[in-house]
Amino acid sequence: MRVWTINLYKWKRRLPFMMAFLAAAVVLSVAVIRTGDVTTTAAENAVKQQQAAYYQVKTDEKVVALTFDWSYGTKVAQPVLDILKERNIKCTFFISGPAALKYPEISKRIAEEGHEVASHGHEHVDFNKLPKEKIKENILNAHKNIKEATGKEPNFIRCPNGAWKGGDVLKAANEVGYTVIQWDTDSLDWFKDRTPEQIAQQVLKNVHPGDIILMHASDVTDRTPKALPMVLEGLEKQGYKIVTVSELLKYGPGTTD
Repeated sequence: MRVWTINLYKWKRRLPFMMAFLAAAVVLSVAVIRTGDVTTTAAENAVKQQQAAYYQVKTDEKVVALTFDWSYGTKVAQPVLDILKERNIKCTFFISGPAALKYPEISKRIAEEGHEVASHGHEHVDFNKLPKEKIKENILNAHKNIKEATGKEPNFIRCPNGAWKGGDVLKAANEVGYTVIQWDTDSLDWFKDRTPEQIAQQVLKNVHPGDIILMHASDVTDRTPKALPMVLEGLEKQGYKIVTVSELLKYGPGTTD
């Protein structure tokens, strides 16, 4: 009968080499799994695949997210921030990549005053007309600029012109760690023929629990600073609480309707 024996001395000598081999195998496996990831912090926090962009949140509570798209200029952004600061209201700003670095004083102020920093993309083009990799490139270029200007890493994006349907827009955004956010109530402050009163009324007659409200802080919307106090006062009278998009999503699931 053959008797098997174990040479403990040999095993002790080989143990460090075996452990090193095992560690290398684990690292290699992780690297293989992550090969398709984009190497940004946003990508490492990849979100669940969306079936549609979020226009609102499903909730019965009187809470809304007031959001601003900002692509250029300081003439509107400065007074908008002044009004929000005076009233201690925090909103979500969707910042374009070029604007983030071109107007660093505004970018920095948005972040320092506690507003949520989000992305409005880099080149202002319809994402649904771009191939998937170009969409990712656009989002990541904006991400880099916004992070450099604000010190914050956004994870929400509002597609330029709201163009997300069709193609690989949702998939591309989600794969690099972004959630696509739209709006349900459009203030129409970008219509040149709208008065501040009409802009405010547009919001106040359409607002509802879980609403995401769209306004703008670019120079072209020069009536927004006059409309904003009326919007804020009207929402307060109706009993609404204004929060950021990320806070709103704690009240319920994001939805299209």
